[in-house]
Amino acid sequence: MPMSADDLSDIKPKLEAAKKNPVGFAVCLGNTPATTVILFSKTKEPKSLVLAAKKAGETNKTTFGTITVEEGIATLRCADDVPSGLCKRVKGLFALQKITLKVKAFDPSGKATDTDEDDVTGAPQQVAPAQEASVRAADQATTPNPGQPAPGAPTSETVAAREAQRNEAWDKIVAAVGPRVDDYVKGGAEKAPQVAAAWKGALAVAKAGRFDDAMLVVNKIMPLLKDAVRSEAMVPRVEIPVTPPLEVPIQAEIPAAPPPPEPPKAETQAAKPKASFKPEDLTKAARLWRETFKSMQAEMAKLQVAIAKHLSPDPRMAEISAKAADLSDRLDVFDTDLSDALDVAAKADPDAISSLRDEALGHLDRYMQAIETPFFRDVDEANGFAKVAVAAIARRSLGALGKILA
Repeated sequence: MPMSADDLSDIKPKLEAAKKNPVGFAVCLGNTPATTVILFSKTKEPKSLVLAAKKAGETNKTTFGTITVEEGIATLRCADDVPSGLCKRVKGLFALQKITLKVKAFDPSGKATDTDEDDVTGAPQQVAPAQEASVRAADQATTPNPGQPAPGAPTSETVAAREAQRNEAWDKIVAAVGPRVDDYVKGGAEKAPQVAAAWKGALAVAKAGRFDDAMLVVNKIMPLLKDAVRSEAMVPRVEIPVTPPLEVPIQAEIPAAPPPPEPPKAETQAAKPKASFKPEDLTKAARLWRETFKSMQAEMAKLQVAIAKHLSPDPRMAEISAKAADLSDRLDVFDTDLSDALDVAAKADPDAISSLRDEALGHLDRYMQAIETPFFRDVDEANGFAKVAVAAIARRSLGALGKILA
C-alpha cells in the first residue's frame, strides 16, 4: 500500500537533514516504487522503524541503516541484508515526490551491493505510465550525456578544496582518537583485538577517501573507548557522536604502544612532618591552588576554541566541535578539596595542624597521579589542535605546594 501523506511529506526534510548528518531509515520494498515504504528518524534507532515500515508495506523485503546525501547521491548504509532492487525502488519513490537523486547501497561490511542503474531482480517493474514517466525523467536528469559533465557538477578546484578540508578534519580525528585506541589495546581489554582491527580498517578506508565509512567505524568503537575512559579516569580529546554501526572486516595488528613512564611520585610522599606551620604559609598555599585551577580552566578554554576553529568549516564535524565544550569537565578531578583543607589548617589549633597537613598531602598526591594520566600527559602539546599549558601549569603549582607542605 502507498505511504501515508504525513510520511511522504517527511521525505524531503529528512533528505535535507541527511546532507549534514546521517539520518536513520527503514525501508520495506514494494512491487513498484509507488508501494515502497521508507521511514526516517533522526532520534530513534533505525531498527525500531522496521516494524512500522513492514506494516505499511506489501512485502517482507526490509532493511534499515543510515542515509546520507552528498553531491546528488543518496547513500544507504544498511545494517541488515540489502534486498534486491532496493536502490531502483527507492530512487523511483523519490522521483514520484519530485526528488532527483541517484541512490547507492552498502551492506553491513561496507561493500557496495546495489545500484539504481538496473533492477537486479531481473523482473520488469509494474509501474503506472505516469509513474514510469517520472522515473524516466529522474534517470535522464541524473545521468549525464556521454562526454558532458553532469549539470551543476563541482569543478575540479572545488573538489580538490573539499578533499583537502576533509583530509584535514580526518587528521584531527586521528590525533584525538588514535592515542585512546593505543591505550585501550595496550590495556588488554576483552575486545582489544576487535578494536585494533576496526581502527586499522578506519585508517585504511579513510586513506582511500571513504571518510564517511571511516567515521562510522570510529562511531562503532567509541562506546568501548568511553567505557575504558570512565574506568581509568581518562578521556579522549574529542568525543565522536555515536551513529548506527558499520562493521569493517579488515584484520590487522597494531603494534603495542611502549609502556608509559612510571608516574613520578609527589615530592610530598616521603616528606617528614614538621613540628609546626605558619598559618600565612597555608593560606598562601590555598590561594596558589585556586589561582592555578583558574589558569588551567583558561588554557582548556583555549583548546576548546582551537578545536571549534579547526572543525567548524566542515558541516559534518559540527556536532564533534560542539562536544569540545565537555572538555572543561575533565578538570573536575582537580576539585577544591586541597584548598579547603589548607584553609581549615590555617585556622586550626597547632596540635591539629599535623593531621590536617596529612589530609592536604593526600589530596596533593591524588592530583599528582591525575596529572600523569595519558590525557594530561598529552593535552598540552599532543592534542592535535593547539599548544596549551593545562598540565604544565598544574605540575609547577603542585611542585611548589609540595615544598610548602614538606
